Amino acid sequence: MQLVRRLFGREIKERIKKTKDEKKAKKAETTSKAQKTQTKGNAPKGAAPRGPKLGGGGGKR
Repeated sequence: MQLVRRLFGREIKERIKKTKDEKKAKKAETTSKAQKTQTKGNAPKGAAPRGPKLGGGGGKR
């Protein structure tokens, strides 16, 4: 019983590690892509990005 439990535990740990590594790799890839697009060319865009609207229009009375 202990041997089987140990084997399954090891398998699960390896699977978790693989998924974590894949997530890290994907995140690194997306961040590097984002950095590349930012540094490629600082061409002026049509409109400046605006923050969220504040106030909320007053709501119901």
